[in-house]
Amino acid sequence: MSVWSLFKRIVRKEGARANSSRFRSHGVLRDPSNDSLNREESFRVEALEPRILLSADPVLGEMARIADKAGWDDPLANTAAIVDIIDDVAGQDSKVAEIETLEPIDPEVVWPEAWSEGVASADPDTPHLDHLTLAVDATGAAAINLADAQATIDEAMALWEAAVGTPVTGLTFSVGQLSGRELASYSAGQITIDDNAAGAGWFIDATLSDNAEYTTLDGYTLRAGAGDAATSVDLLTAVLHELGHAYGFDHGDGLALMGAELDLGERLLLPTIVPADPASLPALSSQLYYQVLADGAI
Repeated sequence: MSVWSLFKRIVRKEGARANSSRFRSHGVLRDPSNDSLNREESFRVEALEPRILLSADPVLGEMARIADKAGWDDPLANTAAIVDIIDDVAGQDSKVAEIETLEPIDPEVVWPEAWSEGVASADPDTPHLDHLTLAVDATGAAAINLADAQATIDEAMALWEAAVGTPVTGLTFSVGQLSGRELASYSAGQITIDDNAAGAGWFIDATLSDNAEYTTLDGYTLRAGAGDAATSVDLLTAVLHELGHAYGFDHGDGLALMGAELDLGERLLLPTIVPADPASLPALSSQLYYQVLADGAI
């Protein structure tokens, strides 16, 4: 039971004009000539550490607090007003308790249109696009067409089929202009080859059965020593790379061939046996490799 409810029951039972001696015995009257608040028997001081506890009638204490705040010397003369004050406070508390908490509203943020220019929204239905990029900037090389690249495409498909054991079907090849340093791309069965190797020019090997132009083995990479092979981009490596995406391999899946960049004069070969599951390949950092120089030193 709250203080105000207990107080109302006491006051209404005894009447607004109850005998003032009861309140005097509890130290409520504030008459300086007979101030019962100073009487020793009205309070009990208990020695507690680390604080001192002051005990008194809580109902009458609340009455004295309201009277003191209102500036009334005699609480008994203003009992009805004190009861009204307590009623008002209780009513306000009940109204506050009935107020429903509103659900938070997320403000809508409107961004300036200039901030959205050139930003493409993600479409879950758009096929994933993989690119092989040139490691350096280049310009001015002559363009090729699909007929020029067909023999290299056929050789690359044969190498992948021999390594994995199954052919890849449903592929379409094209030659066109890609942007920036993009050499080739793969998306949903479509392989596109940039027409001039991002400006660097393609090296189209006339003797695909050997690697005679590439005289140095540097880690996982064959490097050309001189000629067009050294100053151009190897078309065979680019096509092998994009076919790797068609077989389900991603950049960094344990094949050096599947690196995201290709430099001038580099050729990356496909192992003779490749597991069909890319996850079964060990990481490149755990694989051994050799460096064989042009003079035969290892």
